[in-house]
Amino acid sequence: MVAVSAREDRVGLCVESPPQVPDGIVTNTDRFVGDVAIYSCVNDTVLMNGPGHVECQSNQTWPSPTFDCRRQCPVPPSLDNGEGIAGPRTLGETITYLCNDLFVMEGTPEIFCMSNQTWTQITFYCRPICPDPPVVADSSILSFNNSINGTAEYQCDIETVLMGGPPVLTCLSSQTWSTIQFECRRQCAVPDAIPNTYNITIPARTIGTILNYTCIDKHDVYPLTETPQSTCQQNQQWLIPFQCKPVLMIIIFASSPSLFTVCVESPPQVPDGIVTNTDRFVGDVAIYSCVNDTVLMNGPGHVECQSNQTWSLPNFECRRQCPVPPSLDNGESIAGPRTLGETITYLCNDLFVMEGTPEIFCMSNQTWTQITFYCRPICPDPPVVADSSILSFNNSINGTGEYQCDIETVLMGGPPVLTCLSSQTWSTIQFECRRQCAVPDAIPNTYNITIPARTIGTILNYTCIDEHDVYPLTETPQSTCQQNQQWLIPFQCKPVCVESPPTIPNGIVTNTDRFVGDVAIYSCVNDTVLMNGPGHVECQSNQTWSSPTFDCRRQCPMPPTLDNGESIAGPRTLGETITYLCNDLFVMEGTPEIFCMSNQTWTQITFYCRPICPDPPVVADSSILSFNNSINGTAEYQCDIETVLMGGPPVLTCLSAQNWSLPQFECRRLCEEAPSLPDANLTNTDRFVGDVAIYSCVNDTVLMNGPAHVECQSNQTWSSPTFDCRRQCPEPPTVENTESVTTDLTIGTIYNYTCITGHQPTSISQIVCQNNQQWSTVQFECRPVCEDAPNLPDANLTNTDRFVGDVAIYSCVNDTVLMNGPAHVECQSNQTWSSPTFDCRRQCPEPPTVNYTDPVTGPRVIGSILTYTCTTGYGATSNSSITCQQDGHWSLVLFECHSVCEVPPTVQNTTVFYNDTFVGSNATFECDSSLMLSGNPTITCQVNTTWSSVEFSCN
Repeated sequence: MVAVSAREDRVGLCVESPPQVPDGIVTNTDRFVGDVAIYSCVNDTVLMNGPGHVECQSNQTWPSPTFDCRRQCPVPPSLDNGEGIAGPRTLGETITYLCNDLFVMEGTPEIFCMSNQTWTQITFYCRPICPDPPVVADSSILSFNNSINGTAEYQCDIETVLMGGPPVLTCLSSQTWSTIQFECRRQCAVPDAIPNTYNITIPARTIGTILNYTCIDKHDVYPLTETPQSTCQQNQQWLIPFQCKPVLMIIIFASSPSLFTVCVESPPQVPDGIVTNTDRFVGDVAIYSCVNDTVLMNGPGHVECQSNQTWSLPNFECRRQCPVPPSLDNGESIAGPRTLGETITYLCNDLFVMEGTPEIFCMSNQTWTQITFYCRPICPDPPVVADSSILSFNNSINGTGEYQCDIETVLMGGPPVLTCLSSQTWSTIQFECRRQCAVPDAIPNTYNITIPARTIGTILNYTCIDEHDVYPLTETPQSTCQQNQQWLIPFQCKPVCVESPPTIPNGIVTNTDRFVGDVAIYSCVNDTVLMNGPGHVECQSNQTWSSPTFDCRRQCPMPPTLDNGESIAGPRTLGETITYLCNDLFVMEGTPEIFCMSNQTWTQITFYCRPICPDPPVVADSSILSFNNSINGTAEYQCDIETVLMGGPPVLTCLSAQNWSLPQFECRRLCEEAPSLPDANLTNTDRFVGDVAIYSCVNDTVLMNGPAHVECQSNQTWSSPTFDCRRQCPEPPTVENTESVTTDLTIGTIYNYTCITGHQPTSISQIVCQNNQQWSTVQFECRPVCEDAPNLPDANLTNTDRFVGDVAIYSCVNDTVLMNGPAHVECQSNQTWSSPTFDCRRQCPEPPTVNYTDPVTGPRVIGSILTYTCTTGYGATSNSSITCQQDGHWSLVLFECHSVCEVPPTVQNTTVFYNDTFVGSNATFECDSSLMLSGNPTITCQVNTTWSSVEFSCN
């Protein structure tokens, strides 16, 4: 037996072929009720407006298709440097194009599929452009045009300077920008003064610029290794790696040179250590390096030259050590110190374990103690074996690992043991723990079977008992033990009807299903139709077929057609009646029915559809008195009250083409006489609805505010006039140095004059046309003027007068002061401004306060120099002047006012030597030649600003 899938509702078929669709073919032949006829579009057409199929309906007819196969244009033409967006190509559709990267569209980017299946002509194109201009370091883009030959203009950032060519790039025909020929070089700010150095000239401030400095007298570069230079770095900051420090001068003789304070002796000796530098000024450090295979211990490895000109004591040592530790087979040492008394520890590599204490010791003879330990080989942890667990293992060479199979598995192959081999791997697995399914339950309606095994993959074969069969029929009656240890049972043994379904005259069974609950489906043949039932019988629970309640009844063919009418769909079996209806604009004459006779033919058609006209058309402003819409019938009209019949008689005729003849008459409505208007005459007398009455202005008036007519409206009244005939003034008077165009001269018009170029009005330049038809008096003149007064740095204009002879007055702003003249310029007779003789000079703020100085006053403009004076009893340590710099700030104050003594006293037969007279300064006396010094020749300027006593003599 073979089971065939069938649909229960296939109880009839559509006799006629599916309807034809232009350029569409049916691709299948199914025509039972519920089947669909599927269409395919040919001749380069595409499916539109529907699913592309029709269904055989329950009345055994096909519905009208809702879709069509529409003609289309070919693949759209290509576009240089662009492409079309994919879309439908049917008649009337539009395709849009896009340009590729670095191209822009010129024109409307669309083509249209025309009725002749060709595209409209391409009238657009893709114009090449350049990408966005490149980034140039330390600049921004002011503007750019990325068309071919367009330019991009750049502007250097603040604190940079333009170098090379102009800051412009050009978009080339290759769609790339021209080579960059300029550079915005970053620069540092104006450097601050470096204390204790002479002023220098700054030639440039760009990155990499080096400024050379010189220390002032009695100062020197610190540290001595540095050159007194400052460099402008990449971060736009000045690198100043030096200082100018004061040096202590020791005067031994009048001609002796100045010396720095140093440590006279060499740095202290350290065993196995050598000094690697020679610096020995106070504050310098002597750096040591350990030699002879020793290492630095217990300190930083240097000593310092102290202020008492002696070296600090070393707190470190260079300690002896052992050589690199010996290697260990299959292991390695942990890095650590190797000095005398230190211990080194060892670790074994993977798959080795330590035997013995893994340490050696650095002895006093600089050798290591002997290695008494070793690394023993082992295997890794035993491997995982599926569906088992490890009972125990020993991973030494020749050790074993013992396994145990899990519950619901069975041991297959050799014993569950692995051995650790000398190669440090486990022996090959020779066993398997095979998973199995539980004992299967009995399957209903099958014979008992023997179960040979239950392991994964086992297949059990079953047989259905009598009067039962496998369901579904596509399956084999087998059960399989799956990986999840469950039995897979994909079938059932179901009861069946053994006998064939009952025979029906003119009916055939279309399927072979026979399980209990299945139905056998019948199809009527020999031009019969299903009547009185669902068209199937069922296999019942007692395994017999139900009795059929239906039959396949004979019928007449499709009803004959009727000119200008159609039949109403209905059954066509013997004794049935079909009714007809007429199309629009036809009426039935006779009884519209035919009858299906016993010989399966229809009775004769004795009726027909007679043509008529539609209802007569509406004619404006009239009504229909009567009409007959048969061919050659007439319709009579009557004009409404308050209208007049114009043209022919008010009658229309029903023509053989089933339309009415054209109206040859008209019912026209009238208005009263058109209204009279001031200063206006009527030029015509038409007054039907829709006519216009036209006026013309008289008595030297002009038309204003609209067309000069009114209209007879549908309510038979005239529209309100929107115009008037207005009185006017003569041509306006001429004014010197003006230009004008006369437009409107009517009462109330304001006439504006315009001064010629280079002139401006002295007041409002207007006149008005007055009610007496005269212009108001001209009360202005056009006088020559200058352009706007010039903009000057740090100056604001306080007035806007600019007639010839006027002055523009300025005031200084931004904390600047007026210099060199009165703050104004004059508009001269040649209409240019006189040259300014003044400037607003920027200035510095109030000078800083310095302790122990007298108040300082004076000009504060750029370049001004102010000099401080120390109060009585004080003296300046260096130059006491400050300068107002270009940036509007004072230069640094580089001096102080300290207490001073008077000039050292004169001592007979001596010469005195001193640098200054500040408190704490010394003055040293030297006896004249041939005299001997006795006592201390030095005196000191004391806190009370007097010198200490002279306590020596020259004998």
